[in-house]
Amino acid sequence: MTVVRASDLAHLAALLRRSGGIKSRHNWATRERRAWAAGFFDGEGYVGNKAGGDKQHCHYLTAAVTQKTRPLLDRFQDTVGFGKVYGPHRSGAHTPMFAWTCYGLRPTLELLRVLGPWLGPVKYEQFVAAIAYYLRQSAKSRQWRVA
Repeated sequence: MTVVRASDLAHLAALLRRSGGIKSRHNWATRERRAWAAGFFDGEGYVGNKAGGDKQHCHYLTAAVTQKTRPLLDRFQDTVGFGKVYGPHRSGAHTPMFAWTCYGLRPTLELLRVLGPWLGPVKYEQFVAAIAYYLRQSAKSRQWRVA
């Protein structure tokens, strides 16, 4: 389990206040739809930092949900108002998978803002830990992508 410092929480709160959001259509989504999306992400979603690029030197803050079928991901994207659904992707003999994904600090903060009131404590802590780690690493290295 990742330890989240109080200073990380304070910094995250300030970022959420200042971010002003991204262009999204989620404003029309009902509270019930956002609550559904939060529950869906709470159970099926991922938020964290992934390596990429040549020799894995670049890192990205990312949030994603994967499913075997596309309709729930389309509904999720329609509810939050941003991100992209990719797929189907086949990995070996496994069933083809679809994924809703967003990359970068601003989209991840916006996703937390939209879903946060309905997220469970474990997924909320994962958001905070991933964002805090990303911010600490981006301060150390110019190779981290800040979006």
